[in-house]
Amino acid sequence: MKKFLNALQQVDRVDFDQLLELDLGGDTVDKAEIRGNVRKVDQEIILEFEGDALQNATCDRCLEPCQCEIHIDYCEQLDQETMGMSLAEIARQEFVLERPGQIICSEDCLGLCIQCGANLNTEGCTCDKPVDPRLEKLLTLI
Repeated sequence: MKKFLNALQQVDRVDFDQLLELDLGGDTVDKAEIRGNVRKVDQEIILEFEGDALQNATCDRCLEPCQCEIHIDYCEQLDQETMGMSLAEIARQEFVLERPGQIICSEDCLGLCIQCGANLNTEGCTCDKPVDPRLEKLLTLI
């Protein structure tokens, strides 16, 4: 951030486009990129950027590896605390906040069988399906 603040002494706006190496709490990130600018408006300094990251994760339904796309938009007036932070740290915090609460490989993921643990996306399950006791009498009619 300091190099941008130094550059703002000569110009009113500094644009940037950076690739980042991010750690999002154990999951690896293949690609993280941010694009934006730092600019002076009157006596204030504004940091504005957007970014995209591709996080390697595990599907919460079927436990298979998958990738999760994360997009961020950021626009803030810098204060003394954020002026001391690195741009990568500000972006990392925003990516962490934008991660979905549940990561799934696809909207139609069937997950795992609750009885035998089979991945229902790739194999069938031969477990007996529980029958609602209120409807059990109807089975005798079939």
